[in-house]
Amino acid sequence: MNLINKKNKRVFSFDLDRLDKSNIVNINESKTPLTHVHAGSFRRIFLHFQLHERLLQEGYNSVFYIGNDDYDPYDYFPEYFNEFERESYRHYLGHPLSEVLALEGKGSYADYYFNEMIAILREEFEINVVTYKTSELYKSGVFDDGIKLVLKNIDKMNSLYESITGVSQKFNSRPLQVICPNCGNMRTTRIINYQNEEVEIICQNHKLRDVEFKGCGFRGCLNPYKGNARLFWKLEWPVRWEALQIKVEGGRKDQNSDKGAREFSEKAYLSLFAKTPPLNLPYDFCYIRSAHSQQINRFGISVIDALKFLPPQLLFYLLTKPPSTQVIDIDLESAKMLDIYRDYVKIFLDDDGSKFDLILDNLRFERDVKLDSKFNPLINCLNHYLHTSKEYEAWHLDFSLKMINEDERTFIRILFKKLEKINAWEASSIQEDFRKATVEALFPINQACRLIYRLIINRETGLRIGVLLENVGKEKILKYLSLY
Repeated sequence: MNLINKKNKRVFSFDLDRLDKSNIVNINESKTPLTHVHAGSFRRIFLHFQLHERLLQEGYNSVFYIGNDDYDPYDYFPEYFNEFERESYRHYLGHPLSEVLALEGKGSYADYYFNEMIAILREEFEINVVTYKTSELYKSGVFDDGIKLVLKNIDKMNSLYESITGVSQKFNSRPLQVICPNCGNMRTTRIINYQNEEVEIICQNHKLRDVEFKGCGFRGCLNPYKGNARLFWKLEWPVRWEALQIKVEGGRKDQNSDKGAREFSEKAYLSLFAKTPPLNLPYDFCYIRSAHSQQINRFGISVIDALKFLPPQLLFYLLTKPPSTQVIDIDLESAKMLDIYRDYVKIFLDDDGSKFDLILDNLRFERDVKLDSKFNPLINCLNHYLHTSKEYEAWHLDFSLKMINEDERTFIRILFKKLEKINAWEASSIQEDFRKATVEALFPINQACRLIYRLIINRETGLRIGVLLENVGKEKILKYLSLY
């Protein structure tokens, strides 16, 4: 699959010649795997991938990393967790994700969701990346020098943060999320004193965004290195950049805002390491919505569910076509989707639209669709759209039994007898017998039309009745109407 396909020529926020061609260019992206990855987050992955591919084409030695931020705390349950799952995982709240049991199989909770995302990138988009785990970086001591430098300069970091945001003493008690040696929680600890190479902590109840984290009351001193603690993320960012020699990493709109996290982390990097921070790839929010799919978070649905509506190539195209600093908001059940599908076949499948119209009609009327295999992803996604969306144009045959009243039943029985006698199953003949049935049943024709649409396609309006029934076929119509 040629994802880029020369359709979207990405313009980046900086000139490539700002990167050193004689050295490795490490591009970094990372994900906290708390749930199935939402489709919108693939925008930033695709953006970094496009830069990586462009650099390779230009002769740079580029490496694309995606980090498994599995040393972040387990902060909340996915919305789709049932009560049993919530109770089963409640005691893990506040613990590092790497120490939380996987939902199934081997590995951790973080591995379960992160590996799922990497598999989708590889299998659906043919994107291969170099991965790492922050838990391993902490436990192996990779970040230890950075932690020492931060603690040594904690007053400087506080002053820097205050100069940017106006908030004073930001990092006094929580520059690190120290893992309690007694209960394993990292959300409930705070530092109350610094003693040479150790920190004194206390483990107490803590509340964050309506989530209660239970502390155990432990108080004592410990060494914060070798995975015993994790840096607060705004401080971890510059330490990670230095430890992994990152040259490019993007930031979301809110992070790039005035007085935002990116400004602080870049200035902290310059202050701590006296080096120019990595180049930024700014990107805006991306919402991928579907009213009848499981919402992962406020940004929408999972990429797994999005791929039921969109072939991988089309999802890649939609998320990379706009400028990266433009918000993306796609409703996968909207009427606009049919236009998006039509554009897709023209751009990627070299169709003038005729095959798309054929596919659409065949799916609506449940006919076999036999075309070149390249159309199969579109056929599957379009069929899912037709059976999910409630938009008028997303109609399809729906032969489920509906509730009708006695007047409607009388009309249907009269119509059935007239249709049964038609020899030439043509729209004009069907339309005339439909009209006669309304007269005989003393049933208003506008109500009769709405009744047929509701029974056959579960809509209030539709094609002309004769055309609709001709396309459905006599045998199917009579079999269905006989049920009433």
